[in-house]
Amino acid sequence: MAEKSKMIAAMLEEMKQTPMLPLSSIAIKGTDEERIALFNQRVDIDETHTRLFTHTNDFTRKQTRADTTPLSSLQTISLAELEVGKTHRGCIVYCKIATRVLQFKSAMVLVQDETNLTDLAVYGNVNSKDLKAGRVIAIKEPFYKMRSDGSEGIRIDDPARDLIFDPEEFPKKIKREPNKNGILYKRATVEERIKVLVGEDATKGAEKIYTQMIDEGYDITKKRIRALKKAALQCKGDGNKSGNDNNTQDNDISIISIISERRPEKHRILKVPAVFENKAAGNEAFVKNRFEEAEKFYSKALEHKNDPPEESGEEVRLWQLYCNRSAARMKMGLLHEALQDSLIANICAESDAIKPLFRCAEALVALGLHKDAIDLLESTADAFPGNREMIKKKKALLLPKKTLRVGKNSEFQSIAEAVWHAEAGSEIIVDAGIYRETIFITKPITLRCNSVNDFDAIQSLEDTTNGTKWAEIHSVGMPSIICNSALSTATIHIIGFKLFCEAPPANSFSAAIVTHGVVVFRNCVLSSTSGPVVCVKSPGTKLLMNSCVVHRGAQGGILCTESARLSLHQIHCCNNAASGLELRSKGCANIEGSHFYSNGRQGIMSWQGAGKLTAAHCDIHSHLSESGVLVTGAETELISCKIYGNKLAGLVSQQKGKLLAIECDVHNNGEGILIQDTGCARVEHCNTSSNMANGIFVGFDHRGNAAIIENKACNNTSQGIFIGNSGNVVARGNTESGNLRLPPAIYGLTAGQMKMDKKYFKRIKKNKTSIEKAAKSNSVTDSLLKQAGLNYQDVLDDFKMYDEQCSYCHLQPPKDKPFSKCNKCRNTSYCTRKCQKSDWSKHKETCRDASVKWPTFLDPNKSV
Repeated sequence: MAEKSKMIAAMLEEMKQTPMLPLSSIAIKGTDEERIALFNQRVDIDETHTRLFTHTNDFTRKQTRADTTPLSSLQTISLAELEVGKTHRGCIVYCKIATRVLQFKSAMVLVQDETNLTDLAVYGNVNSKDLKAGRVIAIKEPFYKMRSDGSEGIRIDDPARDLIFDPEEFPKKIKREPNKNGILYKRATVEERIKVLVGEDATKGAEKIYTQMIDEGYDITKKRIRALKKAALQCKGDGNKSGNDNNTQDNDISIISIISERRPEKHRILKVPAVFENKAAGNEAFVKNRFEEAEKFYSKALEHKNDPPEESGEEVRLWQLYCNRSAARMKMGLLHEALQDSLIANICAESDAIKPLFRCAEALVALGLHKDAIDLLESTADAFPGNREMIKKKKALLLPKKTLRVGKNSEFQSIAEAVWHAEAGSEIIVDAGIYRETIFITKPITLRCNSVNDFDAIQSLEDTTNGTKWAEIHSVGMPSIICNSALSTATIHIIGFKLFCEAPPANSFSAAIVTHGVVVFRNCVLSSTSGPVVCVKSPGTKLLMNSCVVHRGAQGGILCTESARLSLHQIHCCNNAASGLELRSKGCANIEGSHFYSNGRQGIMSWQGAGKLTAAHCDIHSHLSESGVLVTGAETELISCKIYGNKLAGLVSQQKGKLLAIECDVHNNGEGILIQDTGCARVEHCNTSSNMANGIFVGFDHRGNAAIIENKACNNTSQGIFIGNSGNVVARGNTESGNLRLPPAIYGLTAGQMKMDKKYFKRIKKNKTSIEKAAKSNSVTDSLLKQAGLNYQDVLDDFKMYDEQCSYCHLQPPKDKPFSKCNKCRNTSYCTRKCQKSDWSKHKETCRDASVKWPTFLDPNKSV
């Protein structure tokens, strides 16, 4: 016994001294061999340390899903060809597992092929023993994403469908050439490939280049090839003249690739009376500065674009409608939507129409992309020889009126001083450094730190970005930036800054406050030790954030209230003490491609009379205290979002909340989707799986309306779709499979949720020898089981099957010979002594002396 105590003490001391390695392999620098070795070392450390929780899906019976798609029909791609944020439809990746399994919220390994080494995270039902090092796997339609720590990797949510072990079919030939060392790399972009072809043979015509690139799988037109070839030849000529300096035409190539070329077949002239009437009404409203009204009229006109023409109708060009709506949306502060409209107008305009090009440039300037707008006009000037003078004048209007510089050796030492002297429309270039001041901005200007590149803000989550390149604004006892522009249609741009507000939490100071006007934050990092990090309020206020990080807020991440409008694109909102995003008092938000995770309360909370919130292609996960999205007395739309790893529920609609969820993936939460009280919801084509309670639960107190249509609910701990006493629910076309029908694993049926009668606990004690009598003592629990179509014997059988299987390898015992139980707790079964030893590192945290416990559905871990 003494030797055993010494051994345990030595192990504990070794654990204390063992450094924890970073979870992500991307954070580990070095060769592939070094990364594999360090990852396996992390697995060793992780197995030595005591785990705080186990993988929730280890005990789940594997459910196979029929998928008859032959592997040979899928296009084979390599790991190096995967694109971040994309599900590669119709493709397959063949690779080999390079490390042992690291169990976290998912089963994690490193996989490699001849081109790359990357992370693989497998959620759902997978036996970790199948993920053996050296095993060949195939991944169908891989989803390659940026993870919460900023690293990149493949994510699999349905391993039964998308993960194939030891594939028998051989991959199709990949259309790419190996280099001299025989290694295959990611396929070049269109611009890079044309540069290579022009470099090999400058006399090759555009027709031959077009044929060759189509054969190589590129999607490109001849006109674009001619433009890119011209730019590549000019770049090559400049490179021959100036040695190694051949970067003069890079901007031309990037801008040409952004703006789509004209397509004559898209040009249309509409002769529909409704189109002409709505366009005229929109023009009249625009002249009177009623921009929202004008935008509605232009949208109504576009609704009739496919109506049959009438001879008596006035002619209206399709591109004019998009151009006009783009101008109205710019005035409204909907800058991304305005750019999208201008791009569509440019595609369907006549070849000699210059207005769509100008509208594209104006939208780019509104988004803070001044240089890109000027490059666009310069690179396309040759296509409009009759409008050179007009383009020249437009370019002069888009240039900043004045440029000021801030830095140690510059004209101004303080940003606030430069802002004071700047005229409206000026640009202030700020050198890297720390500026301890509060900045008040009351006019449309641009603050820019030129030493910061795009996406440096998001990459800073890994702490890999050089801290000395940032311009940091630190404030004490005051917000870092306050924006209040009386010119509501002009835009304030803040690009490439770190903002940090330091003050006591009771003061509720934010890093950025926007009280009036249109403000754009791009590539910024914001945090506050006092209030919410960003506060947007008052009618007419519009804030657009692109590629920013909002984190470490003492009272939350972003607060939008008092009829303000918010637009978020590619945002990381994380590690805030309260909610990541909170909407109140008619505050509206439009969110796309953003991430909300690891916040103290909800990821997104819309309540107290908030306006409409629309979120598309977002990840909302890892909120360990409350829910992913909470909708109370407001309207919220979620489209193609992933909601997972939230403690209480993925989505909640209650108290007159209105929730629309379409094609969302909701898994590994407490409840998947919870609709209760007077909340309303419409859930369509969603996948709810592996939640620790129900996939979709309509509460017993529900008095609103709900529609649950064509959803998949599988492998949840309780029911797939569970409808309480509500009579206002429409459910059709749903698929349920593999649900265990067990009591919720995260929390029992609390007094408030189940409305228990006062004599419940007394009856439990009286019936401690019978689980059936104990459950019947609560009339609500009895009603719950009956409405679910269950009886007590079904529940007991499920409990028995789960309770009697081996806790380590999940093997089912023979019918006539149950497995032995742990001698201490008498609650966990094992098939062999070897399995019991292997599971001890996890089981010891919950193993307690067996004692008298009353059976109850509130705690499924208590013995009978």
